[in-house]
Amino acid sequence: MPIRPTTGLETLLSGARLTWRGFSSLIGLLGVVALLGAGTAAQAQVAFVSSLVPSLSSSASSSLKLTVPSPLATGNVMVAFVSVNSSNLPDISSPPAGWTTVLTRNDGSSIDVGVYYRVATSADVAGTTNYTWNLSSSARVAGGISAFSGVSTLSPVVASGSSANSSSSSYTAPSITPGVTNTMLVSLYGIDNGNGSSLSAPSGMSKALDASAGAGPNGVEVAAFYGALSASTATGTRVATGSSNATNIGVSLALQPAPSGATHFHITGSNYGLYCLSQAVTVTVLDAANNPVTSYSGTITLSTTTGLGTWSLTSGSGTFQDPVPNDGLATYTFPGNQASATFAAPLASRRAASPSPHRRSQIPRAECRRLPRPRSPATTSVCT
Repeated sequence: MPIRPTTGLETLLSGARLTWRGFSSLIGLLGVVALLGAGTAAQAQVAFVSSLVPSLSSSASSSLKLTVPSPLATGNVMVAFVSVNSSNLPDISSPPAGWTTVLTRNDGSSIDVGVYYRVATSADVAGTTNYTWNLSSSARVAGGISAFSGVSTLSPVVASGSSANSSSSSYTAPSITPGVTNTMLVSLYGIDNGNGSSLSAPSGMSKALDASAGAGPNGVEVAAFYGALSASTATGTRVATGSSNATNIGVSLALQPAPSGATHFHITGSNYGLYCLSQAVTVTVLDAANNPVTSYSGTITLSTTTGLGTWSLTSGSGTFQDPVPNDGLATYTFPGNQASATFAAPLASRRAASPSPHRRSQIPRAECRRLPRPRSPATTSVCT
């Protein structure tokens, strides 16, 4: 009698579980096979690509048009920063279609900022695409777009934060904790004075953009800086200095790197089988485009929820270990030159019970026997 096939299952390298179904004894399922990826996917390196600030007006406006920077490639992540000097807070309306809001912040008095991201498409790469941010009232407004390569397109911003600061010529972006390594820290500043001169970069960071709209205390200045981070821990505050004493808002965000090389497993099982027979399980390492990756050298752990059974390696040149018979556990380390391996999924075996004068001890292995089916001359195979 065939076992229902299990095909096309996928799990991330970070360790999602695979439910593997088979049959054991008269009452049910063999158990769950869990494959946990101990290896880590390689990461791309996040890099600054380009930035662009439009010509800013010292007059009040009800909108701001930003042009995407050049050079730019499909898949680059663009970060837009908009700041407004206004008494009507919050003054920045919803972002243009295709942009995702990271955060918005105002100081409750005169300055409003918004941070947004977009993954560049083929329509953006010409460098002439414009996006318009509308305001709910007419005010002095400034902003710009910075582009980065090597950023995860699924979840670009892994951490962010903002702080509203009192009047000073030192402008502070808060400390954030990325939680992952090899991110790009971006510090953004909106300053409530449009006559400021070029800001000095925070320690260890480089300038992406800096522009003022004029109009003195009625205007606004924006600036963006970036710096690579290797650690996943708190970044500490980042301070830029300028020529104007003004209220300001600082923003910090961490762009996480895109995975490169191996990203997930693809698991397939036998399309047919009989009760009491082990089943073949093939695990293939794939990249984000579902291409086999032969360079992966991580380790997977195979286990059964019954805690029973002995695994075996059917094909694969990596290191296979199943040191304790019938404990349901085994490991396999990919050799770094092979994309897949096939294993024999174990049949759950009952452990021997303590001997009793009134009860026969169970055999500590799996076996098939033929039992008569009630009211029928037919028989069926079962596992005990």
